[in-house]
Amino acid sequence: MTPEKRNMRLLAKSTVIVLIVCATAAALALLALRPRRPLTHAILFALLFVDLFSCGSFYWRYTVTGEKLLEDRRRFLAPVFAAIRGRGMPPRESRVCSFLRAEEDMDDLGVVYERFGPFRSANGFGMMLSRDYAGMLETDIWGATAEPLYRNARVLSMLGVRYIIARPGESAFLLGVRAADGRALYREIMDNGAIALFENADALPPAWCVGAVRPVADFAEARRILWDPASGMDLRREALVEGGDMLRVGGGGEARVTAYNPERIAVECSSSGGTFLVLSERYFLGWRATIDGADTRIYRTNGILRGVTLPPGRHRVEFVYRPFSFTLGGCVSGATLLILAAACALSGAAGYRRKRCSGN
Repeated sequence: MTPEKRNMRLLAKSTVIVLIVCATAAALALLALRPRRPLTHAILFALLFVDLFSCGSFYWRYTVTGEKLLEDRRRFLAPVFAAIRGRGMPPRESRVCSFLRAEEDMDDLGVVYERFGPFRSANGFGMMLSRDYAGMLETDIWGATAEPLYRNARVLSMLGVRYIIARPGESAFLLGVRAADGRALYREIMDNGAIALFENADALPPAWCVGAVRPVADFAEARRILWDPASGMDLRREALVEGGDMLRVGGGGEARVTAYNPERIAVECSSSGGTFLVLSERYFLGWRATIDGADTRIYRTNGILRGVTLPPGRHRVEFVYRPFSFTLGGCVSGATLLILAAACALSGAAGYRRKRCSGN
């Protein structure tokens, strides 16, 4: 299906949905009012329709324009996607980020990665970057001010950023970044004259086990350690954990992600002496973790990630997004619908009784 046909189909679906919402809202409003002033009903219906339709028309224009923009960027990034798939690594096993200093309007590339890859993105979706996430990066993840972030590959590796997209003119900077042992941090995979792709061989997997825990007081301390080249922090063997003063682990282990969805992530783990599992996903309220079906605590790890402590043996760890706000909102919405239905029923019954009384 061509982008134009897809946009027209999306527009038609949006139109139908908005019209149904308008008609339903207007019908409920008319039922809730006393049927004595038809002119008032007509005015209210017209105002309601104009209000909802104006919001819907803005949404249509935004959606169609946004779809075309995403399609243009998909074509621009198609050679990159093909090169990454050619590496043989599953798309969800690593993250992609863009270092496009000349592209100021590329702040929604994360949407392109997730939708057309699908690749996990480290860029975020436009302005949807949390304060802690942006604070850990200490700078924009793209643009001219991003150079310190790419020199400190520790943070990018912790986020699982294996592939970096750049302009050919920016290749010299990335190829010149060196690790403490003198080796090049980034290796060029492709360069077609319009866009270049680099690989970060130090990128960590989506989940891994460490054999040591270093307690930290807060996010600021974790960020300071991660950005300090002299800290000697090895993320493959050690984790910075808030509230981890009493945690004791017996060694490392193995971890493998078996399910990865927006609201559920499953990891199979095994260790001989107990270990600490680090998940390369943002620490966020609303996520809950279970070990073999039993609830367990999620620790803020490495400043912005999640972690859980595991006993010896083989275990299945599941992270599920179940925020209390969603449950509360569902209860409030259900109660509101029941109250509205009861009000409409009572209003209808009162009108019916009035008609019977006036007929008699």
